[in-house]
Amino acid sequence: MTVMCEFVMAELPTEQKVKEIVEKLSDNLEYDDDDREDVKIENHNLIGPIFYKKSVCEGNAKLVQQLCSMLGIEAQVVTGYRYGGGHVWNEVRVNGEWMEVDVTREIYEKQYK
Repeated sequence: MTVMCEFVMAELPTEQKVKEIVEKLSDNLEYDDDDREDVKIENHNLIGPIFYKKSVCEGNAKLVQQLCSMLGIEAQVVTGYRYGGGHVWNEVRVNGEWMEVDVTREIYEKQYK
């Protein structure tokens, strides 16, 4: 969470704050592939990403929602199907419009490039 402090206090526009959240999380978290075989409850809530820096889409989406809430940005967790299976991501309200945010996709792309 301390990584977020750099921009939390700054007077950035909402869209930039959301981009910073995604960038900081995708630079500092890993996707936990082991969870596919051995489900770890901490990967599905805030514990995994905050304490272990490792999570799956549900934990990542819940963290994005929490950080947005702390910044006064409306965000929701969305569940559905993507990439061949179940998936969880966010929708964030920016300038009155809902914007899709998928930090797990960003993490996965950085981790497996």
